[in-house]
Amino acid sequence: MENTKFIDCFLRPGAWFHARPCSPKRDWMDATPNQHAYKCLPLLHANQHGWEILLKQEFSVIWNGGSRQSDLSFNFPTSSPDGHPPVVSAFGSGIITFHIPCLFQTPAGVNIWIGGVPNQFKDGIQPLNGIVECDWYQESGFTMNWKITRPHHNIHFQQHEAIGFFFPIPRGYAESFQPRLRSFDSDVARKKIYEQAEQRRIAFQENLSIQQQDNILIPGKNQAREWQRHYFEGKKNDGSKVQDHQTKLNIKPFTIDEI
Repeated sequence: MENTKFIDCFLRPGAWFHARPCSPKRDWMDATPNQHAYKCLPLLHANQHGWEILLKQEFSVIWNGGSRQSDLSFNFPTSSPDGHPPVVSAFGSGIITFHIPCLFQTPAGVNIWIGGVPNQFKDGIQPLNGIVECDWYQESGFTMNWKITRPHHNIHFQQHEAIGFFFPIPRGYAESFQPRLRSFDSDVARKKIYEQAEQRRIAFQENLSIQQQDNILIPGKNQAREWQRHYFEGKKNDGSKVQDHQTKLNIKPFTIDEI
């Protein structure tokens, strides 16, 4: 435990709060033909790269398009488990605000990125993203905000639906890089590998596609073949494997300590 880095969550007395490692599963990915979306490893990694915060009480909200707080109308068909409403209109302008009833404490120099669950969508409303320096800011915690994008549209949140997603990031990490543009001609070997891979990808997609002839759908030649798996398997162009390649993340669940 000596090398373990902790994210501590100090709960407000009597508050209802539940966060858990996010699942790689998504309903829309289940609905893709042959569930092909799950063959995209970058999607799977993004889906589970943190913890989701669950909603304690279902509700519906309608925005009339105005800028005032009163231009949002909430309906709570059930009671809150801790007596506090899960959402308020704090800013108006079609924005709803979830107060996260706890303080997060991260190690020195570590921020928390908070936003919507990756690759998950909700009709008529968009989660807003934020970054909080939780290593030192210990006054009021943070909120999770959503912006309604369609006025006069009833939006319903179910009980235990995920309303936020967070993960730690080192402060200043993005700023530590200097991006630069380079010509492929400066690295001939890399250019050759890229062009060969691009041709294989184009040929695969052409054989994979479904064509239509005289109202008859004809599957491509590769419909029954294995999907291209080079990245999924962590294989380089020469067939060698990357040693630290990940196909599955091991995001730890919250433990209970001193409650």
